[in-house]
Amino acid sequence: MPVPAEQETDPCAVCTSDGATPANAGNFEGIAQTCPRCGEFKVAGTALAIMGQGLGAEKRAKLSGWVANQNRAGAVPMITSEVLQQIITRPLPGVA
Repeated sequence: MPVPAEQETDPCAVCTSDGATPANAGNFEGIAQTCPRCGEFKVAGTALAIMGQGLGAEKRAKLSGWVANQNRAGAVPMITSEVLQQIITRPLPGVA
């Protein structure tokens, strides 16, 4: 779904695709975004710093899929450094 021209967009912190919009972050150190590919999520400052060092395409795909799954379950996930490490060390899911 296209983003209205007047709405600010940024690259997604998870998948790096263009078109992510800022979401309500609440009172925590980090960011909140809604991405057309990943969905809505929050990233704590420590995890954001790790992600900024470069995750690579495979780890970003794992994280993007996890965020989308959390959204489908009705949750807005919080990516902390601990959660990030758990997700990126998982094996890629198989193809059915």
